[in-house]
Amino acid sequence: MTFSMTQLIAEKRDGRAHSPDQIQEFIRRLSRKELPDYQVAAWLMAAYLNGLSPEETHALAVATSQSGRAPDVSGLPRPLIDKHSTGGVGDTVTPLFLPIVAAMGLTAIKTSGRGLGFTGGTVDKLSAIPGFRIQLSPEELGDIAREVGCAVAAQSADLAPADGILYHLRDATETVGSLPLIAASVMGKKLAGGADIILLDVKSGSGALMKTPEDAAALANAMLQIGRASQKKCAAVITDMSQPLGASVGNALEIRQAIQDLKLGMQSRLGRLTVELCRIAGRLAGCPVQPESVVQDGSALGKMKEWIAAQGGDARVVDDDALLGAAPVIHVVRARASGFLHEIACSHVGEVVRSLGGGRKRKEDAIDPLVGVRVHASIGDRIQSGDALFEIHANSDSDALRAEEELLTAVHIEDTGCEPPTLIHNVIGLEG
Repeated sequence: MTFSMTQLIAEKRDGRAHSPDQIQEFIRRLSRKELPDYQVAAWLMAAYLNGLSPEETHALAVATSQSGRAPDVSGLPRPLIDKHSTGGVGDTVTPLFLPIVAAMGLTAIKTSGRGLGFTGGTVDKLSAIPGFRIQLSPEELGDIAREVGCAVAAQSADLAPADGILYHLRDATETVGSLPLIAASVMGKKLAGGADIILLDVKSGSGALMKTPEDAAALANAMLQIGRASQKKCAAVITDMSQPLGASVGNALEIRQAIQDLKLGMQSRLGRLTVELCRIAGRLAGCPVQPESVVQDGSALGKMKEWIAAQGGDARVVDDDALLGAAPVIHVVRARASGFLHEIACSHVGEVVRSLGGGRKRKEDAIDPLVGVRVHASIGDRIQSGDALFEIHANSDSDALRAEEELLTAVHIEDTGCEPPTLIHNVIGLEG
């Protein structure tokens, strides 16, 4: 076919649709670095302003998924499960989800990125476990998943590389917020991963990209359309991120909480959401085993140890979380007023952890796995002046004091009571 980038830009500028072949050729040339950035940026802005049809969005996701080297999952037990979260603060679902579904007899494999901004990356959290290997070859990833039932690795630059090029330019051109471009970006990587079942955890609230459940549902439906058009079984869960999901924010702290939640029966907000996601994954896979049973009988905890050891980590951390280490300074932040807690601004908490050294501003930044914040209160709680609101884990007293002032701006206490936010707003894709 004859391809013209200027024609592609003009078509989208005028609100006209592209054919799948046009999009495939666009991504092929983009991956080979044959297109100048200014032309790709112009197309992105036209797509941002005029949108993409469901057919175009699907074609973009498929083309992106085929732009690099995908892992070979042909020899793994089927169906193969992948889970994706749109990100948030204190979201430690993956280190719990993987061993639970593996203990249920399913197989789950996941590639994850490192955290950037105030959302922590799964790779960073698992790297807080001494010895845990996150850089795995595709062969190693498959071998561990076959042996244990689950595995996770840092996302390779070879996986859907066109998405990385597009994301860099979206970030530079303020087109990140385009719903079709978000959907194609997420699903391009999911399709490249080769899973049969894709479970989407789409966050809404102050700490999420989508601020309302309605906006989150719109994104979820766009991603589900791509999955279904690609013959994948998929469902989406619209969940709350109006406050940190877990009581810990920071890499080693989050791993410690995940272990404790598994031992204590998954009763926290983080635990309850994880169990429900595992239940939905099992339903999509036709699995009769319920997640509560493998939590209660200890097999999920045993699977966590097996998984950590298989990836080179020190599995003794499950029985002795002191092996994760600790920051030298622990400072408690106390309430300065009485009343009811109406707000904990997720972004404030996440930015505090980043300022302590637990997150990145640039991809090349190093992080400190030991710093972070423990959250001692939830929206709806009755608070007395002097009650502990947060526990800061820092490298110095001065860092802790600066963090305290920032954290106090994250909470809003009023005289009137309020209801805690709904944890799960909706489940889409399980009808019938």
